[in-house]
Amino acid sequence: MTNAIKPSRFVGLHAHSTLSVGDAIGLPQEHIDYALSNNMDALALTDHGTMAGVSHQQIHAKKLKDKGVNFKAIPGVEAYFIDSLSEWSKLVQIQKANKALAKAISIGNEMAETEAEMDAKHGKETSEDEEGGTVVEIEAESKNNKFSDPIAQRNHLVLLPKNNAGLKSLFQMVSESYIDGFYRYPRIDMNTLKRHAKGNVIASSACIGGRLARTIFDNQDQSLDWKDWGVNRHNYTKIMTELKGITERFVDALGGPENYYLELQMNRLNCQHLVNFYLMELAKETGLKLVVTVDSHYSNPNHWKEREVYKAMAWASKTKGTIDPNTLPQTVEELKCELYPKNADQLWNTYLEQKAAYPDLYNDDQLICDAIERTHDIAHNLIGDVSVDRSVKLPGIGRLIEKNVLEKLLEASTGMSEDDVAFKQLVQVAIGGLRNVGRNHDDVYIKRLKYELETIKHLRFAKYFLTYHKIMDIAGKEMLIGNGRGSAAGSLLSYVLGITQVDPIRFGLLFARFLVPSKKSYPDIDSDFSDRDRAVKLLIEFFGSENVIPVTNFAQLQLRSLIKDVARLHNLPFEKINAATAKIEKEVLDVAKQVEGFDRGVWVLTFEAAMKDSPTFQELMETYPEFQTTIKVLFKQMRGLSRHAGGVIITENSREGMPLIKAGGELQTPWPEGVNFRHLEEFGLLKFDILGLGTLRMFENCVRRILQKQGIKHPTFNQIKQWFWDNLHPDNNPMTDPKVFENVFWNGNYTGIFQFINDKTQNFMRQMKPASVTDIAVATSIFRPGPLSLKVDQRFLNNRANPDSVIYKHPLLREVFAETSGLLVFQEQLQMIYHKLAGVPLEDTDGIRKAFTKKEINNKEKAQAERNKLRQSFIDACAKANNIDAEACGDIFDEMEKLVAYSFNKSHAVCYAITTWQCAWFLTYYPDEWVATYIDYCAISKGKVTGKEDPKAIAIKEAKALGYELIKPDINVSEYEIISHPAYKKTLVPSFSSLQHVGKTAVSEIRQFRPYNSVKDLLINPDGSWRHSKFNKSALSTLVKLEALGSMDIVGEGKLFKNYKQVYAVLVEKNDLFKRITSRKKNNDITAELEAAIAEVQDMEDWTKAEKLGFTKELAGSVDFDLLLPKDSREKLDELGFESIDNWSEKGNYWAIVASAGLAKTKTGKTYLKLRLFAEANKEVTCFIWGWKGNVNLQENDVVVALFDRSDFGYTTFQNKIFKISN
Repeated sequence: MTNAIKPSRFVGLHAHSTLSVGDAIGLPQEHIDYALSNNMDALALTDHGTMAGVSHQQIHAKKLKDKGVNFKAIPGVEAYFIDSLSEWSKLVQIQKANKALAKAISIGNEMAETEAEMDAKHGKETSEDEEGGTVVEIEAESKNNKFSDPIAQRNHLVLLPKNNAGLKSLFQMVSESYIDGFYRYPRIDMNTLKRHAKGNVIASSACIGGRLARTIFDNQDQSLDWKDWGVNRHNYTKIMTELKGITERFVDALGGPENYYLELQMNRLNCQHLVNFYLMELAKETGLKLVVTVDSHYSNPNHWKEREVYKAMAWASKTKGTIDPNTLPQTVEELKCELYPKNADQLWNTYLEQKAAYPDLYNDDQLICDAIERTHDIAHNLIGDVSVDRSVKLPGIGRLIEKNVLEKLLEASTGMSEDDVAFKQLVQVAIGGLRNVGRNHDDVYIKRLKYELETIKHLRFAKYFLTYHKIMDIAGKEMLIGNGRGSAAGSLLSYVLGITQVDPIRFGLLFARFLVPSKKSYPDIDSDFSDRDRAVKLLIEFFGSENVIPVTNFAQLQLRSLIKDVARLHNLPFEKINAATAKIEKEVLDVAKQVEGFDRGVWVLTFEAAMKDSPTFQELMETYPEFQTTIKVLFKQMRGLSRHAGGVIITENSREGMPLIKAGGELQTPWPEGVNFRHLEEFGLLKFDILGLGTLRMFENCVRRILQKQGIKHPTFNQIKQWFWDNLHPDNNPMTDPKVFENVFWNGNYTGIFQFINDKTQNFMRQMKPASVTDIAVATSIFRPGPLSLKVDQRFLNNRANPDSVIYKHPLLREVFAETSGLLVFQEQLQMIYHKLAGVPLEDTDGIRKAFTKKEINNKEKAQAERNKLRQSFIDACAKANNIDAEACGDIFDEMEKLVAYSFNKSHAVCYAITTWQCAWFLTYYPDEWVATYIDYCAISKGKVTGKEDPKAIAIKEAKALGYELIKPDINVSEYEIISHPAYKKTLVPSFSSLQHVGKTAVSEIRQFRPYNSVKDLLINPDGSWRHSKFNKSALSTLVKLEALGSMDIVGEGKLFKNYKQVYAVLVEKNDLFKRITSRKKNNDITAELEAAIAEVQDMEDWTKAEKLGFTKELAGSVDFDLLLPKDSREKLDELGFESIDNWSEKGNYWAIVASAGLAKTKTGKTYLKLRLFAEANKEVTCFIWGWKGNVNLQENDVVVALFDRSDFGYTTFQNKIFKISN
């Protein structure tokens, strides 16, 4: 029988993308593109909670519009809803109070427990769960509507804006859900709706996780599983009464019945049809309108299986559970819900399938047809043209300009726009800055500044620069700021505003590399601060907590981890898969490196590249063909929420321009700005990169040490800043001191030197013998993978040594290449070649530079055509401007093309070269303070200076190479930080802060009561009372185990104690006894007990070497190499030509220390010994000893020497080539 009723139109008003993390797959643009291909003209995006996908949706919709494609992309959200946040908040506070009470009781009863142990025992949630983080939708939990924890309850509610005012309302509601309603999930309530909707927002009742569904489910037979609830009239009257009450409240909050819809869905879940039944009944009795939605969760009907895998992986990650692959549907028929963007025909067919299964329920086709078509009417008639505002949203001038200055400006600027007023102020600040640097009468500087200001005015960037000027002014009052980063250092305006510290004219830096009049996007200035977190807090204090927002990045599923996750799902052998993934990346990377312009910093292993270039991956896909589609589809799907390393948005009234979300207790943007996606500037939200640079913190600490040595006990930051400014600011130091260059770069002393951790780079500098900051910049620009692959380093050294042999294709090139010995090293040099040889204005040269680096790589013919066109235009321009021979021009172009892909930004290189030189100056003139600062920094910051596994060990090794000795900590000498010994040259004393259990309060008390000269001094006051309260038994135990009582002269042959184990037995083990004696009202003298205890231990043997090594690892976080390899033994090894394995360069004789040893077998059954070795850098490496016979006679901490070679898998040698020299 032909059914005459059939819908002709439909719009999906409920859809999810992969930004509904853990629940849906496919980026918003993929959902839109599929909808278009499926003959649909609109689609709403309603990701869970965050509106994180809206930026993707809006950007793609604009691209379609610009192409003339008619498609309506509606932004929305599926919010998490509860009836009352105030009532819920009370429950949250009660639970927190109960947890705190349980913890307090535990602390009282179990003083020995650590805080972490107690948190674990009492079920403390992670801060990410409680205070914000990746919202992972757990479908079963939400749709079950059963929450064992009442404060975890939440229901779904779909919200759509009718207009732009409604969109701003959604932004406000999402923001409030994170700020006021977050516990694992963000929540809104009825009051939130009422305050913000104001008739501008449409809502629908959502899926079976919705609030109405909850009422229905609460009144079902709770002994049954929720999936088994079918259509029934159980508690019908009660349910209908409650539903009417709730919907009346929704209608009131939303401003009328035209703004609230009852949402039907068509799937194979029994309980869905139970909900549909009641909603259709409710529509009849209340007159509320029905809509039908698909609730789509994947962008292609063929991707249903991948979505199920993705959900299972997210569930396992969130709950720390495991996945049984047998529980996943294997066919479409087993799938309960087909959730792709269906059109009207497909949705109607789904309805007919369900009608066949539930004929008594679905007996009114016209009702369902109308509900389907109503979605189209809502999308196109009720919802207007809604889009995110794209205007720039910087702070208002009232924040950027002092009140009295602004008042005068406004009086003199009647009728001017805010941008014009900002520019007027920028000019005044710039003129003042030029005066401050003493260049206000220099015509070259005046002309350059005028040009830059004219460019800024043309681009309307004045407020941006005033904002950055304010940032530096605020942060600069409390911390050192870096010399500059990136192309911004090419701007004189940046320099006079204090955004950078480098004079661009002095160093020949180009403004045209930074800004040109034709630039369409805002600058992207990065700045370094000694304390990034403190800098951001200062900015928040000034601009407001909701106007300084950290930038979000989304972590995506990467190929290696995805392969492992999918393999785990299928119970495949982990060892085999793990080994394969390592080979896959290496194979693809080896091929990628051969491509001109390869940049390891931005390279990402992709599915396509792995299929093309990795035999291992190809074999894996052939062996497990079911993997291929799953991995291809899930690659790059969203895995979770992360945060940009330093980016923050600084704006005004942030909630009007975007929703705010929360992670780890901090607000952040819902949209990303990074390598993969740049979505914030698109909507007028500008990123300011506030980055931390530990070297600046080292500068502050080193200057503080210097000032303390000069007699200033507690230097203020202003004193530190002034000293640094007077001695090391680029304006006050010519940075040409030959002593600095010779001591560090010529002689190879690189302790703590920024950018120079690589041995090969250091060797290059010894050969180069730099004599200027620009030389350092050249070296760091050359010593990168790209230039090295073209042997630019060798060519440079040869040219530098033989300048007369350098051939220049044209005399004008001599000036361009003067700093780089005839080679194109800096990107700016390409711009200057075009400017000088081809007569191209500087402002047009940056576009040409980009044309060189952004070529079509997928179409070789197109790429070649573009290259030929660029080459010919250069030849023609050179002939016209300077009458240069075509053949010479072609040669110049070819050489330029070869090197430009690897050229570096000179502005950035010079800024960081200055930072390097400042480090070298400290090492040259204040070596004690600098070395101590460096070791302290490495111990505290865990490797940001060296970038290696054990930075403290490496720092100590470097210090020893300079002739420094690091002695044991000492109770009478050590300070909270490492210091130079006051009585001995080149002797460093470890800090208390580097020791376990010796906190600041304990240190303060030690410093109060020292010097300690006797055992009693460690226990009691002169009047016999107990001396310490903060310097407790744990702290004393640490000092004793680390032999830190040396200055007391109480341990050794013929002294009070023969060894420190005796000291421990008396002072630590009997500490409580002595304390009790001193608390007596009578007989409270400890002398007798103390003397008896000392006498009792006189025959006690010392700790073993293994025990002592354990103490240093546990309590000092490092290995005591004097115990492992005494100084005389090390000197003997040096004499015999055995270097540390840390210094491996080629096959030869080296020494190392055994971390572990064990027998293993090859695939052919041959036995070998597998060692883990380390040396002074404390970096463990693997070593294979082939041909091993007999037992393992090597143990932990044995010192070995061997003839070592190295392969891709580790170090190798043979049994007859390795020898133990100590045990």
